[in-house]
Amino acid sequence: MSDYIKINRRDWLKRALSKTKDVTLKATSSAAGNFAEISDTLKEYRWESINGNWELTDTPKQIMFKGKSVFLVQNDEQILAFQGICPVDKQLVFWQGHTKQFYCPNCEQRYDKTGISINDSELMLNSIPARIVEDRIQLRIE
Repeated sequence: MSDYIKINRRDWLKRALSKTKDVTLKATSSAAGNFAEISDTLKEYRWESINGNWELTDTPKQIMFKGKSVFLVQNDEQILAFQGICPVDKQLVFWQGHTKQFYCPNCEQRYDKTGISINDSELMLNSIPARIVEDRIQLRIE
């Protein structure tokens, strides 16, 4: 199998455009990266419905999805889904109703209901794309 078949479209296009002596084509090589990023966002993902009739509120509901702990929460009109794993130490996080925060007992990191850390705004829980289709909650599988 050739090297060009093994590499992804973005790298192939950049290599092809960098080997040319035409200045106009070289100028478009930076656009090749942008085009590849756009085409990545257009690719089709699989969505899987969650079993059960979930009535979501602003209090997160914990479920098991594909063997992982996932929290579902409704924020305004949007459905949010987070993995129940702390990004700092990879330990389980828990919802504390009295503080209305996710809490990691191992590193003592706290997250609000949108998954953003209270202590460090750069840190957040891993989100899972979620949507509602025909009154069923679906999570995206990558």
